[in-house]
Amino acid sequence: MNRFSATNTIYRQPCPDLVEIVEHDQLEDHDLVMRTLHRYFDSYDLESIDSVVLGCTHFVFYRDYFRELLPASTAIIDGNEGTARHLHDLLAAADELAAPDAEGSVTLENSDTSERMAALAAKRLNA
Repeated sequence: MNRFSATNTIYRQPCPDLVEIVEHDQLEDHDLVMRTLHRYFDSYDLESIDSVVLGCTHFVFYRDYFRELLPASTAIIDGNEGTARHLHDLLAAADELAAPDAEGSVTLENSDTSERMAALAAKRLNA
């Protein structure tokens, strides 16, 4: 944000209730999600916003909801993609990338180690 703030207007909008909706498995409650998004974003002139950055790991699950809320011309930028590209660059610089034909795996880590959270993570990530 610091890099772009000199030439762009940046609105910082924390959305903790969106995290709660995901973690309480309420993402399919369209009315709840849209009410929450409107509460956070109705004070902005959405027609004048050219990009929204999904700056939390939870927010990628709201892509379709943001598309519904925002004008078609607004770019929705997934911060997770940038993190993955940065990790790729770091691994490449350290010569730690796996071979292209290597089998991979995914390990899910969460500060909440309950079975409920593990099941929710698997559901959300189609694991």
